[in-house]
Amino acid sequence: MARIVNSTWSMIFAIVATFLVALVTADDTTTSKFFSKSSIWFLPFRHATHGDHRPTPSPLLSHTAYSDISPQKWAISLSYRTTNGLESPIPCADFDGSTGTCNLDNQPLPAVDVTDKDSILISYKTIVPNFTNFTSTIILRACFSSYSSTDRPWRKANSNINEDFTKNCSVKITADLNITQLPGDDGGFGGEFTWIPGQASAPAFYNIQAVEVCEDGMYCAYGRGPATYEIIPINSRPDWLVALVSCLMCVGPVSLVSFIVIEKIIKKKK
Repeated sequence: MARIVNSTWSMIFAIVATFLVALVTADDTTTSKFFSKSSIWFLPFRHATHGDHRPTPSPLLSHTAYSDISPQKWAISLSYRTTNGLESPIPCADFDGSTGTCNLDNQPLPAVDVTDKDSILISYKTIVPNFTNFTSTIILRACFSSYSSTDRPWRKANSNINEDFTKNCSVKITADLNITQLPGDDGGFGGEFTWIPGQASAPAFYNIQAVEVCEDGMYCAYGRGPATYEIIPINSRPDWLVALVSCLMCVGPVSLVSFIVIEKIIKKKK
């Protein structure tokens, strides 16, 4: 009976330790998505997600390609707000993936920390001066930069807009944004939206894209900003988890060795 009990406990410890080791050694995307699930076990570690709406695309949009609505008619500009009070660093428009900096004076890439709930102010404005289609709405997406999509087929860009929304521009920011006339002497039309990246955001380099949906439900214009920014993901491997895994990795073998030693001592006494 004692042998069965000890063997059972050793097996339980081994299974738990294996599961936690897998969590600790997994990539940030996997573990951050794990912690974002609605499990009551990890409820204290969840953070609010802002702007991750999930609009259902119209069947009319399924075959629209970027080439059908080219050239680009929307200009995108970004500014950033971080918890330490720094605001509006210069957006990186010429990112060098080999050095992780912008080519312009090697300035650091703007970093958005998910844990600190940093935000991005996205401004979209028409390139065409006489644009006045107030019945349209705007969809905003975060798209993986070419550096973060290289050798990753699940992030590969696609000429079809809906297909692109499932891979390269899969990060949903918001939809149904209105178009208004902008103040100032130069006029123009557009708007802005403040986005706080969600807790499941993958660590990568991104650009922002705007797609216009006309009142007939068709994509009718788009624009992708050149500025690149980096997402700093939520800490998916807290210190307590690493410590727990270390302890369980030791408990399993120690329990097994202890069982073998105790069993030999009992046999000798008999």
